[in-house]
Amino acid sequence: MLCRILRCEVSHTITRPTMLVARTAPERSMRRLSTVDESDAFPTSFASWNLDCPRVYRCADKRGEAFTTYLWGSNTESRATWEVAGGAIFGVALSDSVLLHEGDEYPLHGGMYFAVPHAAVVKGGSGLFIALREKGNTLFTLGGPIEEQGALRYIDGCSDTLLIAPMRLGEPCLNYLHFPSKTKQTRHTHPSSRVGLVMRGRGTCFYGQADEHQVPLRVGTAFVIPRDVDHYFETDDAILDVIAWHPDSDFGPTDDNHPMINRTILDCVQTAQSSPV
Repeated sequence: MLCRILRCEVSHTITRPTMLVARTAPERSMRRLSTVDESDAFPTSFASWNLDCPRVYRCADKRGEAFTTYLWGSNTESRATWEVAGGAIFGVALSDSVLLHEGDEYPLHGGMYFAVPHAAVVKGGSGLFIALREKGNTLFTLGGPIEEQGALRYIDGCSDTLLIAPMRLGEPCLNYLHFPSKTKQTRHTHPSSRVGLVMRGRGTCFYGQADEHQVPLRVGTAFVIPRDVDHYFETDDAILDVIAWHPDSDFGPTDDNHPMINRTILDCVQTAQSSPV
């Protein structure tokens, strides 16, 4: 018996705390997995977990504003229906599932990604939710599956694709990052937290003084890298593909700089510019 289909009710004003709940068939009962409150700790070092252990983390962008990260699904509850509510929701599917939005169903295959304003319901499968608390700016977006390698050049021979661009300068974005085999990244930091999910391949993340910490990365490993933490990724004879979410960006349109206005030429402006002084 399949899980009961839930209707995703979208409201423009969300006042309740961000939460993740699960409904399972045939009982159709709700079981709260996590509710975020102000006592939740921010990770101070690289943190990782796997699909067998659903987790929640609160993290911060470079301004210190909070967002919440959920891992949905597990090997033991693949038939559950998962709901997250709060602000804008970003997500990526690791295995086949169904996204429910305003009464419609959208199949999600492994490697597909989405953005939903205010609330998201996913039936079955597994993947990653990133939820902004009680705020956020996004349109309903569904894309993928991800490519074999990224469309843009990144450091040390890696490549990336901007999957969901920021709607305005400084807002969140979702990225796909590809590491070829036998890659050793240059040690680096980021000015805000990073949230990731390993989609394909394997590798290792090194962090801490003299590489004292090593974290194996396998398909289904989710992770949070707090801002300003020194780290790098390394692969052996396998590639590594990661979905990476950024809570902010230095890229995006503004009211005075976007394609529509940049490519609109007013006759009066042209006339004024071409008239002799």
